[in-house]
Amino acid sequence: MKTIKNRLFETIEKINDRVIEIRHDLHAHPELSGHEEHTKYLVKGILEASGYTVRESEKHFGLIADLRVDDNARTVAIRADMDALPIEEQTGKPYSSREKGIMHACGHDSHTA
Repeated sequence: MKTIKNRLFETIEKINDRVIEIRHDLHAHPELSGHEEHTKYLVKGILEASGYTVRESEKHFGLIADLRVDDNARTVAIRADMDALPIEEQTGKPYSSREKGIMHACGHDSHTA
């Protein structure tokens, strides 16, 4: 029988390339706090396609996504910030920020992906 750790690593291996692709997209299209429209709709589409029920606020770009597998199972909550910082990127990476003076310098692109 596979341990939960083994199953987790198998799942990570299956989705790793897609998660990196999403992170690169988010990194290339950073948005400051309160302006995360591209990010919101990218994340919302991915979550809905993955079977999550997504709730959105009319006041901000935040999302709440629910995935119910077993109504008797414990609830796990994960939070991810989506905003970028007002910093000019100088990494020269192929997925560098395309937005002048804005970049994901704090890892929020990784958290969101």
